[in-house]
Amino acid sequence: MAKAKSKRMSDGRVEFYWNPSKSMRDAIDVRYFQSPDIGAVENYILECQHQFRDYKRKIKTAEWIDQNSVAALVIAYRKTSLWIDLTDNSKRVYNQLLNAVLYVPIGSHIKPLIDTPIASIDYKYAESVYMHCRANGSKHHAAHVCKVLRIVWNQGVRLGLAKTNPFLKMGIKQLPSRTVMWTPEQVKKAINTADNLGYSGLGTLILLCYDLCQRPGDMRQLTWENFDGSTLQSQHIDMDAPSLQFVQEKTGTAIKVIVSDWLKERLDNTKRHNFYRNIVINDNPGQSHWTNRVYKPYLCRRLYNSHLDIVRQAAGLPKHLKMADLRRTGATEMAESGCTNAELRSVTGHKTMDVLSIYVRHTDKLAATGQSKRYAKRNHA
Repeated sequence: MAKAKSKRMSDGRVEFYWNPSKSMRDAIDVRYFQSPDIGAVENYILECQHQFRDYKRKIKTAEWIDQNSVAALVIAYRKTSLWIDLTDNSKRVYNQLLNAVLYVPIGSHIKPLIDTPIASIDYKYAESVYMHCRANGSKHHAAHVCKVLRIVWNQGVRLGLAKTNPFLKMGIKQLPSRTVMWTPEQVKKAINTADNLGYSGLGTLILLCYDLCQRPGDMRQLTWENFDGSTLQSQHIDMDAPSLQFVQEKTGTAIKVIVSDWLKERLDNTKRHNFYRNIVINDNPGQSHWTNRVYKPYLCRRLYNSHLDIVRQAAGLPKHLKMADLRRTGATEMAESGCTNAELRSVTGHKTMDVLSIYVRHTDKLAATGQSKRYAKRNHA
């Protein structure tokens, strides 16, 4: 991967920048990028390289492509408002799902899916795509791939490129929502173990996800500017409470939420690096990301998940616990504490209760609280 370069400005500030090659600029219309946040520059580099790879695979331009092939269909979809209006994070996820099947032969077919004529993709082929993804991944992965392909073909039918959508009515059963949650004791044990093993940045990431009920992807990108000088006034709080404010990458929702005393103490005692402004830093000196005495943030989820595996095993925690489960755990604890739906959505960023219900799990405590409120009202009637 290309590296961000640095330069000192006339006022003493250090700025980071990257200047793409002429071939890349001409191919995907990217440009010079500069920021005081090296993490932002490196994320920009990764995204540009991803787009350039797509271009070289002949996805971004139709110049060499058979207009009756699946490649032309994907190109047409990526020019629709439906694609353009997706968040950058959703585009990355959709690209990953598409790339899992576009460049490989499916079933007994010789050609990869991307070079196959649109008219050749029938319901039997769609079923082969699902079985291929299921065999090489999981039911969840297969269902999500077919969901994206269904969207692509819907636009193809609308644009007159396809006559039917073979990914409709596939009979794929809706998969049950994940229900795994951490206990408070497991959270504390994971954080303490991470600190003892030298993964204090991972410990901070765990607490941020748990305390603020947020996605790991958003929390690993937080900078000190999201925290410094940020307060939140509330009628239930005697004084200004420290808070974190940021915009969720997946939904674009602006969030401002107070931090607990536990999290504030940890942030106050977290070392601030001069080179990176990220709050969460991969600060284990034994890792390969230690370069020129500069610790880097977690630029991808694979790295923090691999570190979590090490911590989880050392702490003797169950293998099924994942970083993403901390968001569900925190939201359910909020519900158990009697928070209203509006209060829950203000913290988690969910726009509707239908989506929030995926994260708030039914628990014995919630059931008992609900019945207690019902009986109390009955007794006073």
